[in-house]
Amino acid sequence: MSNKSSVEWLVEKIQQANPSFKFDALKRQALAMHKEEICQFVSDYLDDADYGMTAEEYYEQTYGGNNE
Repeated sequence: MSNKSSVEWLVEKIQQANPSFKFDALKRQALAMHKEEICQFVSDYLDDADYGMTAEEYYEQTYGGNNE
């Protein structure tokens, strides 16, 4: 089971409050930025060899690759 990112949570709340608001491009950009931030953190602070996966693999496993 993957976790919901803060971006996905916010998008869900905005859509509940205002279902007619369309912001697919902004959502994709925000998710891409979130992925980049998480991958950078993992790269900076976790050793791939000790952790057993790359930053990209960590993101995909944790957030399910929901960067669409």
